[in-house]
Amino acid sequence: MPVSLSLYFLLALATGGKPDANPGLDFSITLLIGAVAILAASSIAVNWHRYILRDEVPRGIKALRLDDVVWRYFGNMLLIMVSVMAVLIVIAMPLNLIAVFAQSPGLGLVSTLFVGVPIAGTLFLRLAIKLPAIALGRTDFSMRDAWQASEGNSLAILLVFILNILLALGVIGVVFAIHALLSLFGALIATAAEIMLELVANWILMIFGITILTSLYGFFVQHRDF
Repeated sequence: MPVSLSLYFLLALATGGKPDANPGLDFSITLLIGAVAILAASSIAVNWHRYILRDEVPRGIKALRLDDVVWRYFGNMLLIMVSVMAVLIVIAMPLNLIAVFAQSPGLGLVSTLFVGVPIAGTLFLRLAIKLPAIALGRTDFSMRDAWQASEGNSLAILLVFILNILLALGVIGVVFAIHALLSLFGALIATAAEIMLELVANWILMIFGITILTSLYGFFVQHRDF
């Protein structure tokens, strides 16, 4: 948060409070903030994986670790995200082409949402089984191993992905509902509450997502019984 706020502050200074005046700089700062957020999430994830799978409780500075394991986790997370996005684009192109021929632009978006996103989400979860292995310090477990470990379970993993989506939608719905209720008492109160709620919601969703990956690794690789 401090890094993100500092970058936003620098962006505001550089553009005179008008980020739209410099789209290139705005995009670069947004991209950098996204990378910082993923790096922070990687650090948290490594500790959380190790806590669940090894009962390892981080002490002192290890709670904010940025060691080789975290950087490997970060790099692999980016690689998986880029790979999944590439697959999603490949799926979306013919769907949107069909929508153009059908003269229904909205059809491309809807079909991508209901066909492409679930496939991409399932692909992400299957490949991301490698991430807990990285957190444990393993260097002998590749994405191919992750794919093979979860072979024949695409439908079950798809259902897990849908569960994640439904949970996220539910949390977002609660945040909006509370914001709407508090807006009756003033815009300032509603805005302050929304910021706090978003922080809590993001934390819950992140920890839940990391826990899902930990569970998938524990089940498919370590053969734990949940």
